[in-house]
Amino acid sequence: MDRDTVNCSSPYGKLSGNEAERSDFQKRVGGLIENVTEIAVLDGGFGVFEMKGVYGLAQCWKTVSKDGCRECLEKAGQEVRGCLPSREGRGLNAGCYLRYSTVKFYSDSEKMKENSGN
Repeated sequence: MDRDTVNCSSPYGKLSGNEAERSDFQKRVGGLIENVTEIAVLDGGFGVFEMKGVYGLAQCWKTVSKDGCRECLEKAGQEVRGCLPSREGRGLNAGCYLRYSTVKFYSDSEKMKENSGN
């Protein structure tokens, strides 16, 4: 039985606007997913990142190896990309969790300030 789940529902709805705005949003989400995945893999399994109004969090279970963390988060990243143009996507896989949102859902910390894409 597959334990991986994706949740694209959001009280914030889908991004409205013209095709160029939707395309820009998709690029920002894609860049955010790549960055937050890399941060989590290199920083012990946890990372947060913000890119031009899109916020992301990636986390791996402590029992997952570095390579396993990367593989899990890359899979979750592909899955949550399917949520676009939703303003929020969440992927929970066996071994990791990845989320993006246009609304900040985590608190500030020194780690966030160090990892900010602004």
